[in-house]
Amino acid sequence: MKLVREHVGDERLVKHMIAVGAIMRGLAEYFGEDADVWEVVGILHDIDYEYT
Repeated sequence: MKLVREHVGDERLVKHMIAVGAIMRGLAEYFGEDADVWEVVGILHDIDYEYT
């Protein structure tokens, strides 16, 4: 989360990223995939949003 806080200033975007991470974790568990990896993918998917 330190990386997210360093690169994302909008608190709503941070909450969105955390929510997407939770959803991705749930989907990964359902499909038998690595939940930790997919949670991180979900969290980081918008890390460059404010830069682009």
